[in-house]
Amino acid sequence: MNINTMALEGKKIRIKDIANLAGVSPGTVDRVIHNRGQVTEENREKILNIIDELDYKPNLLARSLATKKTTCLFLFVPNTIPQTITGKLLITVSKELPAKSTIIMSM
Repeated sequence: MNINTMALEGKKIRIKDIANLAGVSPGTVDRVIHNRGQVTEENREKILNIIDELDYKPNLLARSLATKKTTCLFLFVPNTIPQTITGKLLITVSKELPAKSTIIMSM
């Protein structure tokens, strides 16, 4: 498995895959992604380059399942506000929030 193969196959990239490509443990990749703990500058750069080349984005849904936490946003909009404005508000809010980790409910 190499970076070019994974990118071309459109395969879902996992932390484990990045770790294999970088020759480090998944824990090291996790520390780089979340910017915590100590990682050598050499490994940090290697991991960040792989993440960039693969256009890796953390799976927020998987994270919420693993941590058993999700984000809910409740919007209480009075009936006196026209639906066109309410619709625009919901669209704007949903564009700004991470789609897979936030549940938006309006009432």
